[in-house]
Amino acid sequence: MKKFLKRLMLGVVTLAVFYCMTPLAFAAEKYHTIYLEPQGGIGVPTQVYVYKYGDVYRASSLPTPTMEGYTFDGWYEDIVGGTAIKASKYNFKEEGQTLYAHWTVADGSSSSAAAAQPEETKPTKTFKIEEHMGEVLIVGTTILVFTLVALHG
Repeated sequence: MKKFLKRLMLGVVTLAVFYCMTPLAFAAEKYHTIYLEPQGGIGVPTQVYVYKYGDVYRASSLPTPTMEGYTFDGWYEDIVGGTAIKASKYNFKEEGQTLYAHWTVADGSSSSAAAAQPEETKPTKTFKIEEHMGEVLIVGTTILVFTLVALHG
């Protein structure tokens, strides 16, 4: 009977570990895809990734497009008007948000066109143990308790 209980406890512990660790493998990504509409400008990707910092999504910087005969004024929420975006201070609202380039006609000087558009790269998925300490402590405590119960019996 003791042998059966030990095997039963080992099976329960194995299932508990599998059940607790599986969500970590399929955890939601910690970034949003933001689309860029250069409004005739060149030299920027069509999308960028903004990362989650606490409860908000922010970007450290945004690419700067170029357009001959125009000066880039910045990225804005709306095609005409809207709020100017300061990447490191702006809280991106949702997945799939589009930012629009605003331009001013240059005073006779023309800027050179940028080379080919940069290649878009998707960020690699990283696992940080400190973001999952709660789950680790629960799994560790559960394993310890079941192991002690199984060995004691």
